[in-house]
Amino acid sequence: MKFFSKEILWFDKIYYFPNLNYSKSTFFMKKITFLFALLLSGFVFGQCDPITSFPYAHGFETLDCWTNSSTSTPWALDDGSDFGPGSVTEGAQAVFFNDYDFSSGSTSDLMSPYLDTSSLSLPRLTFDYYDGGGSDTVEVLVFDGTDTVVVYETAGTVNTWTEIVIDLPQYAGQTIKIGFRGTSVYGTSNPHIDNLVVAEGPTCLAPTGITVSGLSTVGATLSWTAGNTETDYEYVVQAAGTGEPTASGTAVTGATTVDISSLDPQTDYEVY
Repeated sequence: MKFFSKEILWFDKIYYFPNLNYSKSTFFMKKITFLFALLLSGFVFGQCDPITSFPYAHGFETLDCWTNSSTSTPWALDDGSDFGPGSVTEGAQAVFFNDYDFSSGSTSDLMSPYLDTSSLSLPRLTFDYYDGGGSDTVEVLVFDGTDTVVVYETAGTVNTWTEIVIDLPQYAGQTIKIGFRGTSVYGTSNPHIDNLVVAEGPTCLAPTGITVSGLSTVGATLSWTAGNTETDYEYVVQAAGTGEPTASGTAVTGATTVDISSLDPQTDYEVY
């Protein structure tokens, strides 16, 4: 308040002319209008512009243009040494949530600037992740301007730096924010994140949610979830431990379920 009071007095000294026939109320309104315009201008131009150029890479050397929902239990930067991996994967710093010190239940959402994905057909988010142990997890968030959705949840233990890949085709062409929600369990290790990238993903996304059901002595039912809008697939069923196949598999068109037969009893198999 002292700052604004001084500015208004300074404004009076420069612009107040007693010989002009203006009432006190007129000058007061002019001062308030001028002050409001200054504040509004600072608010509008002080915000970060949406990201429109991709790939968008952020190594968490700073948190410029990123926002914490909590000022008392925020995400912060370090070199990996605060009950973390002891290293970073890019630059000199990473971002972490202080699960070790914050009381149980403390939480904060770390959100990116707006990302205008109108130039992306298949947005893909990748980042490096570490959490040495405990039951705490980190939720990956997407805010579409109306709702905040959890699109991924990390495992409780990821004890080496590991790349996490999340495809976001449902947000193609939208202006969104991405973020991370940390919630403390007062644990023994702090989750760390580094080397974040948002870029165009591959045109053919890998299927997810592969399940095996209907087991019998010689067969089973294999099901999966489409990665995007694809309808053609190939699968390979082979003895466990054979490794990633190099030859073509059995073709499937227009279905995400297939019955497998002619298997040997009491034999372990793997599916690709």
